[in-house]
Amino acid sequence: MKLILFFLFFLGNLSAKTLPPEWVDLTGKETPGIIEGVGFCSYKEVGKKIARDTAYNDALQKLSLKLKTTVKGYIKTSLLDNWEKTYSKKHPEIKDKSTEILESVTESIFDTVLGRKHFDEYLYKNKKEYWVKAWMTEEEMNRAIKEALEEQNKKMTLQLQSAIDIVNSGDNYLLTGDLIASINQYNDALKILSEITGIIEVKQISNLFLKTKIETTIKQVLNNIKMQKLSSVEESIAGKGFDKPIELKIFYTFQDKEIPVKNLPIKFEFISGKGQLENIVRTDETGRVKCNVFKVDTENINNSIEAKFYIDELLKISEIFNYLKQYKVIFNFKTISQKQALGIFIDINNDVFKKELSGLLSKDGFKIVYVMSDADIIISGEIQSKYIGSKITLPDGTEMDFGPTCTATAKIDAIETKTNKVITSKTISGIKGFGKTEQEAKDSSLIKSAEAIAKYLSQNLIP
Repeated sequence: MKLILFFLFFLGNLSAKTLPPEWVDLTGKETPGIIEGVGFCSYKEVGKKIARDTAYNDALQKLSLKLKTTVKGYIKTSLLDNWEKTYSKKHPEIKDKSTEILESVTESIFDTVLGRKHFDEYLYKNKKEYWVKAWMTEEEMNRAIKEALEEQNKKMTLQLQSAIDIVNSGDNYLLTGDLIASINQYNDALKILSEITGIIEVKQISNLFLKTKIETTIKQVLNNIKMQKLSSVEESIAGKGFDKPIELKIFYTFQDKEIPVKNLPIKFEFISGKGQLENIVRTDETGRVKCNVFKVDTENINNSIEAKFYIDELLKISEIFNYLKQYKVIFNFKTISQKQALGIFIDINNDVFKKELSGLLSKDGFKIVYVMSDADIIISGEIQSKYIGSKITLPDGTEMDFGPTCTATAKIDAIETKTNKVITSKTISGIKGFGKTEQEAKDSSLIKSAEAIAKYLSQNLIP
């Protein structure tokens, strides 16, 4: 029994004096063919669990720094240098972005490579320390990098092919004039291309070339859109709208073809003067857009309506549409009153009455025309003046010699030439005129009648 106890005591002492692994206490010394990071932490005060976690994190951080530098060097040698030689002439930006590309590719595969790591750990009881080694052989690393790049290449090839298909779809939309749909397609393709790290080719089309093609196409189309006036307005009537809508055609050139743009929102607004109109109108299949002006409120010599792209709506689709802010078309026109717009022809055979009525209506702002075919309204009627003597009866019944006196009767109709309908009629009678002679009295009664008729027409010709 004593012999057995002595033997167990001997084995215990031997175990206590077993040496730790070579990597413990040798931080900083590299093992040939191994990429490693060694970390440790004392558990005298924090406990074994915290010490172990700390040592693991320390070891992993050190391995990551060494591994990232190695991976980056591998990528630069095997890929980036070759990319620069192959693509730098067509895409000189590669040299300027080489660091960015190198970092991007490295980050994209680094986690995959790091996932092949191994861990060793050792509890150093004598020193109350926890030691951890994170490591990987160079052979494992090279194999992991190669496999990660091959897997990434497959993924990027599929991404590029998808982007190419989407761009082709965008081109087809452009050819049909659906600019909004094409921009949506191009944006989708650009998003896919942004996820590709490095450079990849499919059927001699690289992701760099495709990105440049998209950006060039968008810029050329949006910078060469045309807004062509198809109508003009020289004059309008205050209080009324336009007889016909104002009209534009929107088009661009793509693949040497002039293509009308459909479904594009155009905003119309008064920038001089005021009125009511269709504010937002979309182009039709032919690229045309028509805006109805319902009413012009102001009598201005210079009124202006501006047509431009409705950027607020377009920017919700894509910031690319900011290009369209530069475009606008102005429709300039003057506004006259409704009185000025109405051509009035006076068809009355009494020259005194006709002259007086013409002068009064003209002074009030109406347009008098002297050819019946130019008229919007024809004033026709019968005018009579009757001599009633030279005496008048006073209130007390006595008669007094007052000089020649005439009384006039006027009956007129205002006829709208478009409909041949009477829009208003007026009859007045008993209008007296006085003068030194019978003719003066007659003329006076006619002039007073014309004044009464002019006042009525001024108030009733226009609703």
